[in-house]
Amino acid sequence: MELERTKASTKEEAAAARRRAYTIVHLCQDYFTEHVEKRRVNFAEPRRILEREVMPSLGAKPAVSVTKREVHEVIQNIVDRGQPESRR
Repeated sequence: MELERTKASTKEEAAAARRRAYTIVHLCQDYFTEHVEKRRVNFAEPRRILEREVMPSLGAKPAVSVTKREVHEVIQNIVDRGQPESRR
């Protein structure tokens, strides 16, 4: 019984460590590969936006810890600068 609890605890700890290690950079790369590259002919602009706007401010953070407020701040910074891509 104790061995089963130890195994379950170890699995939970490993899963938590994987979630912490999966950063916004990883999320952006996966999104780009799985969605953007498959659906767009020209994907330079989406890549530029992710690399210039998202990754510098949130890239190193674990994806599970990013808040709605942080995402809103990134978007608001783009809008405040008057970037035309944010108005489409």
